[in-house]
Amino acid sequence: MNHFSDDWKNLKHIVLYGYGNVGKSCFSKIKSDFSVDFIMDKNTDKLKNCIADVPALSPKDGLAALDGQKIIVMTGGRVFQEISDFLKTEGLEEFKDYCGIESFITHWYWEVKGLNCVMELHSALTMDCTLKCKNCNMFVPFYEKSVSYDISQLKEEVDALFKYVDYVFCYTLLGGEPFLHKQIGEFVQYLAEPYRNKIGTIKIITNGTLIPKQETLDTLRKFNVWVSVSDYTECVPYQKRLEDLKNVFENNGIDYTIARQSNWLAFGFPTEPACIDKEKCAAHMKSCSPIFHGYNDKKIFYCHVAWSAEKIGKYVLQGKDFVDLEKLSVSERHMIAEHCLGEIKDGYISFCRMCGGCGRDNTNCVVCALQM
Repeated sequence: MNHFSDDWKNLKHIVLYGYGNVGKSCFSKIKSDFSVDFIMDKNTDKLKNCIADVPALSPKDGLAALDGQKIIVMTGGRVFQEISDFLKTEGLEEFKDYCGIESFITHWYWEVKGLNCVMELHSALTMDCTLKCKNCNMFVPFYEKSVSYDISQLKEEVDALFKYVDYVFCYTLLGGEPFLHKQIGEFVQYLAEPYRNKIGTIKIITNGTLIPKQETLDTLRKFNVWVSVSDYTECVPYQKRLEDLKNVFENNGIDYTIARQSNWLAFGFPTEPACIDKEKCAAHMKSCSPIFHGYNDKKIFYCHVAWSAEKIGKYVLQGKDFVDLEKLSVSERHMIAEHCLGEIKDGYISFCRMCGGCGRDNTNCVVCALQM
């Protein structure tokens, strides 16, 4: 808590800034531990059906209503930087008046509750996919052979993780296309039953091209799994299938959202690596600042993209790029939090030199889901 003013330690009342995907995944846990006095968001109308018991105010009205509460900014990366710049122009100071959600979760729960918490972890079940996107941020088209994890491997990884981590606010399953994994339902059940008190939200990210079998749907409903569907229909013609999927989810009581996308930031790698100068890499990584991190092969990766870059055989990672749980002692578990916060040797992971990233310094905007 070195960065924070002393009054953060006795925190009881807070204000949340923003209620997007991060807010949705963290809200129940945050609300159970704090009094959320109100939420600040540009679009207050969208919140009425989500959080009816918590007032939603515009940023202007929210700042006027502040009465000593700390503000938790519920986003990361470039959006956090934009909000932070705005709050500073209003006379607020980071770590005194506000902070980002990942920094809050990691520092506050460790210092005050003695818990080693991670904001969001992404585990890839399979790198098989139904699409072949030219600018896929997991480099799926460049896999020469299938990479999938069987159920015993996945269970071992979860068991290893919770030896060191007390709580994951959002555990996300992805690919490739995760619904191609035949045992996804069994794995969800393994996450949800023995580890339910250690996980806030279980989430699946899908491209919406597959309709899960009924057994899987039943499991998703039973354990209240949130499915985030990426809508790429502006580029790929599967509108009918996407509508069918939405109907199936609604008829089966599945919690889902549609993430409509038209543009991506191209990373450049592997065909045209960014080749960032070493002296600029620390600022480059800070500009990107993902608040979700990768977890595969019993290793926690600051950037899951780096894991995939090595899996396709186009890059060799360095030791500073991940935390290897098989080499970690329980007394060293704080290294997980430090790594997720970007406290890394030289100030950046090695793959930052190759990747354009998601920060404000990447202006390489492309049409999403363009097929190879």
